[in-house]
Amino acid sequence: MEEQIFLTVPEAEKTLQPGKEPGIKVYTVQEVAKILKVKKDYVYELIYAKKLKAFRLSERRFRVSEEALREFIRQEEKRAG
Repeated sequence: MEEQIFLTVPEAEKTLQPGKEPGIKVYTVQEVAKILKVKKDYVYELIYAKKLKAFRLSERRFRVSEEALREFIRQEEKRAG
């Protein structure tokens, strides 16, 4: 069986913390690219390489939570050290 590389919407819902749902911020791939000052294709590479957690809304639509983006940045800062 092929390993899943992103969260589906039901799996993402399981990770939500009670009482925090209204404040959840999610970004499109384009928004993440703008924040990181990189191309969209690079963000897709990060998602497929499992370096950036994302969930799929449909066949072609991903979303990245603010927490996932913050975690990615923390990991990259540690790596760059």
